[in-house]
Amino acid sequence: MSKKVISSKTLPMEQSLAIRVSGLSKTFKVNKNILNALTDISFEIREGEFVALLGPNGAGKSTLIKILIGVLAYDKGSVSILGQEPLENRENIVARLGIVFGQRSRLWYDLPVRDSFELTSRLYGNKNLDWENYLIDGVDIRKLLDRQVKKLSLGEKMRCELVNTLLYNPDLIFLDEPTIGLDVVSKQKIREFLHVLHKQGKTILLTSHDTGDIEKLCERVIVINNGEMVVDLLIADFMSLDTKSVLILKLNKKPSPKYKIKFSKFILEIKKISDYEVRIECLKTDFKKVLVKALDVFDVQDLDFESGGVEKILIELYDK
Repeated sequence: MSKKVISSKTLPMEQSLAIRVSGLSKTFKVNKNILNALTDISFEIREGEFVALLGPNGAGKSTLIKILIGVLAYDKGSVSILGQEPLENRENIVARLGIVFGQRSRLWYDLPVRDSFELTSRLYGNKNLDWENYLIDGVDIRKLLDRQVKKLSLGEKMRCELVNTLLYNPDLIFLDEPTIGLDVVSKQKIREFLHVLHKQGKTILLTSHDTGDIEKLCERVIVINNGEMVVDLLIADFMSLDTKSVLILKLNKKPSPKYKIKFSKFILEIKKISDYEVRIECLKTDFKKVLVKALDVFDVQDLDFESGGVEKILIELYDK
């Protein structure tokens, strides 16, 4: 039996379904042993949602995506992509899917970027080459059009990959680590463009180990671990799983040896990092009280707040 899934009480219901997965299970045979890659996975994603699919390495994310795009068979359950079963209708489905894998390229290595775009557009029968205007300016790659793909930097290449995927105006977009290895400027350009796509109503499923992608882009989070689904939450509900706050104090003078006993029971942990620095961990609901008490007890020179965010929540979920 699968574990209980932490889920939001209400999810968006006004749009049609883009993805529907029910009771999905997949096993692999490895050295005469049976490996449960996915066990009883169920969720729905509606048109226009921007959803993060998260999990540690080996959790089953790649297996799930391969099933969704119709390149891998499954053992039990049912899958519907844009109203069709992906394996049986792969030819119809694939023309409506945009897929970007951070570690794999769909561009022609020795050709200029412009030629790759032309080939993709014609392959998918797109006679309206809007990449000459909207798509190119959206991710700032106009100056790259006549450069060979092999001469692009990682960030430049990823921006071109994104445009290449959108040339045929897909209804559903799968993004697997789209900002992996990129510098902060390239990440920001891609995030801004994805935000625009979402506002235009595109359905996007993102897998990423970059917590900035999730926090800045996604409106919902699905987490799988060891092949089982453990979380399906709206982003606000997901962030509320982080119930702790940390206060870092830099002091003008050494604290009293008995400083710990001056704090009440709402302190989870307090420890001296150095003679002039103290770290206090507490529940978020008690943070204001802790801050007031800390300013009274210590001679504070400076203070800082430590927020765990998505990364901290995921670590705790994986540990459980």
